[in-house]
Order: sequence, then C-alpha cells, then structure tokens
Amino acid sequence: MPHFAVTLFGADAPGTIAVVARELALQGCNLEDCSATTVRGHSALVLMVFGPAGTGPALAATLSAVARDLNVEIHVTAADEATPSSGTRYAITFHGADQPRLISGVSGILADHGANIVDLKSSATGKPARMYLMRFEVEIPQGKVKTVEAALTAQATRLGIQPGTLDRVPTGQIAAAVQIKDVRLQNSFFQLDELVPEEELGYYRTGYFAEVKTMDQEQLVVAAEFQLVLRPPGQEPAASSTATLLDTQPLKASATYHIDYSARWGNSQPPWDDVQAFADVNAIFNSWPYWRQLVHSTLPRMGVHKLVIPVFRLPLPVPS
Repeated sequence: MPHFAVTLFGADAPGTIAVVARELALQGCNLEDCSATTVRGHSALVLMVFGPAGTGPALAATLSAVARDLNVEIHVTAADEATPSSGTRYAITFHGADQPRLISGVSGILADHGANIVDLKSSATGKPARMYLMRFEVEIPQGKVKTVEAALTAQATRLGIQPGTLDRVPTGQIAAAVQIKDVRLQNSFFQLDELVPEEELGYYRTGYFAEVKTMDQEQLVVAAEFQLVLRPPGQEPAASSTATLLDTQPLKASATYHIDYSARWGNSQPPWDDVQAFADVNAIFNSWPYWRQLVHSTLPRMGVHKLVIPVFRLPLPVPS
C-alpha cells in the first residue's frame, strides 16, 4: 500500500484531530505515526498513513474540503518508505538567558557532525529576566557520541548557556510496556560541617545516576541516587568516588529512591541496554520532584536557605 504524509497547520480548536482521523478511516487509510503540538494557539499536525492504491487524489480532495471547514491548511504528499536510521537517538537539554541565535548555534553543531534532529522543543519563561529552555532529540551516527557531546559543550560555553549531558532515548516499546506505581525513599543523608557562604550555594548542582535493580515479567525496579555536588564555574569533575566528593565539601546531601513500575513485556523482554536507557531518563524524571522537595524541606532546618534545586532536571555527570 502507498504511504502518504498529511500535514496540518492552523488555529487550535477542539475536534480537529478527531475530524481528520475520521476522514482518513472513511478513505480506508491506516494511521501509522502521528505528531501533534500546539504553540501559542496554533496547532501543527503531521500524520504518516497508508491506504489502498489510488487513494492519493481522493484523499487530497476530501481533506481539502475538511481544511476549508476547519479553517486550517492541510497538505497530502506521497511518502516513500523511510530508510532505517543508522544512528542512536539521544536527548540533550540547554538553558540560559534568552538571546538570538541559540537554536541556530546548537543545530549548526549537530549538522556539522552529521547528527539529525528528530524532535525539538523550546520555550522562554520568566520576567523580566527571560530564560530559554531547549530540548533536542537527535540521531547520532555510531561512534560519534563523545565527539558530538564535546562539540555541544564547547558551543554552549561560547553561547553562554548551560548544557546537559546526552541521554540515550529508550525505545517506545519500553515506555508502552511499563507504568509507574510508586516512588520510595530508601535512604538520605544531610550534614553541614561549616557555614557555607551564600555566594557559594549557587555553585551546588545535583549529580545523579540510575541503576536497574529488578526486572521480570511483571515489574521493573530502578534505584535513583541524587547528591549535591559543589562545582564552581570551570571546575572539571574530579576523578574520585561519590563518597569522596561528599567528604570534601562542607554541605553534604544525598538520597536514594526506588521507583517501582508494573511491566507487561509480552512475549520477550527488551534488551538490557534499552531498559537501562529508560532508567537513566525516566526514573530520574519520575523521582526528581521528590529529591527537590526533600532538599527544600531539609536544608532550611539546617540554616541553609538560599540553595534552590531547579524545577526541571539539569543533567550533571557524576564521576565514577
């Protein structure tokens, strides 16, 4: 069956996707992939569908009538079978003061290294000092991950923004097969050996890592460990253990959470590397609010009031 790409753009309104999907079904088309987003009252929709031979002209005519009724623009184009990607998908987040050329500066580096951007989300928040947050999902050719990460870090320095680390994006199979059940605090440690000057509190960042603890046909348990790491600007991560890092700073704080997921893998479990990639991204995301709340409720009782854990996760490598 031939494939078609259906793209839609226009003012956001309830029922748009329902109308388009109904018309596709009436034409005997099957919806394979869909991406939809709304930005400041405008919706963009991309659909990959396949249908019976000769469907193209009739589908285009039908959706043109739908477009007039919905007051949107709809285009139908023939789509060849996509060539499977030879790279692995990673996600990386940047944040910093809002300014021109941030997206072009990062995307240019990715293009120079043959990395393909498959998803991009960005937003500006805050008044009067506006902060800009960008999240890229990219497919990076095999063997180029370290090179791309180093190039992105250097470019972020030139642009004056804070880069995250490249996190491997897990396959959709895992996200569809698991559901979060519980987040449990296993242990925590807070100690203040000496007064920390307020200007130094801004140098503390959250280090973290995740580890798959249990995996069977019905459950997945991931341990997520967090710690505060004193990292002045320009200081490279020390080649020492987590415990040593904590011992050498006046403010010590760490916590470990266990995240329980119910699992339905079907006939076969996914590869272990893919499950660990899921843990690195999703388990940290799921337990981050609990870590943030723990820090913000504990430190004031210790006389530390100016240290703020950001709402969103800003990755920082934890030395091994």
